[in-house]
Amino acid sequence: MTQPDSFDVVLTGGTVVDPDRNESYRADVGISGGKIAAIARVGGLRGRETVDCVGKLVTPGIVDSHVHVYNHVSPSSLDPDVIGVDQGVCAVVDAGSFGPQTADGFGEFIVKRAKTKVYGLCNISRNGNSVNPGEGEVLGFLSPSATAKSVEANRDWVVGVKARSSNTASGLLGAMSARLAKVAARESGVPLMVHVGHGPPTLEEICEILTAGDLITHCFHGKIGGSVTRQGEMLNAVVDAVSRGVLLDIGHGSASFAWKTGEGALRHGYKPHVISTDLHKGCIDGPTYSMVKTMSKFLHLGMSMVEVVRASSPAPARALGLGDKFGKIDVGFPANVSVIELVDRTETMYDVEKQSRDVKGVIEARYAIVDGKVHTALPDATAKPKVAA
Repeated sequence: MTQPDSFDVVLTGGTVVDPDRNESYRADVGISGGKIAAIARVGGLRGRETVDCVGKLVTPGIVDSHVHVYNHVSPSSLDPDVIGVDQGVCAVVDAGSFGPQTADGFGEFIVKRAKTKVYGLCNISRNGNSVNPGEGEVLGFLSPSATAKSVEANRDWVVGVKARSSNTASGLLGAMSARLAKVAARESGVPLMVHVGHGPPTLEEICEILTAGDLITHCFHGKIGGSVTRQGEMLNAVVDAVSRGVLLDIGHGSASFAWKTGEGALRHGYKPHVISTDLHKGCIDGPTYSMVKTMSKFLHLGMSMVEVVRASSPAPARALGLGDKFGKIDVGFPANVSVIELVDRTETMYDVEKQSRDVKGVIEARYAIVDGKVHTALPDATAKPKVAA
């Protein structure tokens, strides 16, 4: 029989979303010592701290696998907690704001100091993406050996390699940054995430480089040469890559998600494996705003709540070797949990091309529980329509 106040924290009365079993059920969740200690009928558990989750969804901890948080160093980066626990997100993965020469600072001043769990993808370019010209335009910036050494030296938080291989980032070198990044990733035994956009290089060239477990980020951008052709068909190279186990990652950002591309891909049955934001200073005030806003867009596109949660927690966690920390609510598993609410309201949401859709049913963040510690999310900044002065 459960004794009064036997748990550190009890999440009571919520609906637990279980992507692995493809189901949802009401339950209390007891947390002690930073781990899930019990899952029981509603009202069956007592704790020193109780979090009322009635009417809310209790999900495996949300993992945003593409952000930029090298705050005060990379000009466009954000504070990790502002887009992490403040938005109901348990973990964020910085996608290449640092490189081999700047990884130590990222680890010391970002990873160690955040309330949010912070991980990173080491850029193949020595100083990350905060250089001019584009970090992939100068061959001397690109070092597979230095990148592999950086991964090895920071295994506790570096979970992959990143390359930006589009015209704006790699210029005349085309796919060279992606090819060299693949060398580093293969040597390190970690996945590679490649940013795609305006060519050259072409998306076909990038797909040829990638192997099972690698990620195409910005997979649903609206630029010419993307994953959905102007005729509305899936690009053959993307179809082939997905069949080989390459993962599609959203990376919404300020220039990399178009409603029409997402609609076209899902019409053909190509749902994103991973939902992520690419949050930075250029999109936190729109059109991306937050992880839960991005998740809401994919509910609108026809994914179920279980599918959206799967693409926002277990899928990114397991893709990046974090599946032992995030992605499940099971007894004995680390207590990294998000509490969200599907609010019955309609919000006009924009893509990066200023095209809008009226999204009925909007996900809002309520709590992020990180290693058993409860963090209350900040109120949704766009929950109410703005009134003109």
